[in-house]
Amino acid sequence: MNQVWASSIGVVLGGRISYLAQLTTTRQAARTEDKRQAVQLAEARRAERLQVLQEFIQLTQQGTRLAEERYEAPEWSSGRTPEWLAAERALIESLWVCERMILVLIGPQLYQLA
Repeated sequence: MNQVWASSIGVVLGGRISYLAQLTTTRQAARTEDKRQAVQLAEARRAERLQVLQEFIQLTQQGTRLAEERYEAPEWSSGRTPEWLAAERALIESLWVCERMILVLIGPQLYQLA
């Protein structure tokens, strides 16, 4: 009779230990996957932020070139051609959108600097 009880206790303990080992392994795998996804998301966000900053810098450089075109015109008003005005408006719209994306993606601190 004692052997039956000892065997039963052994089976129960073995089953519980096996269950705890599987539970621990499952939790550890879930944590590892969560960390991997968090790192992947952070990398994607960083790349997106860098892209917006690069676009902003390119647009400001275009604005500088556009201003130089007008400045280098023979007369101040002669540099204000319909083509120049169209390019100016398109650039200002693109710059405004990019500026707002900096606010959304990066935050107000860098937005104020931009």
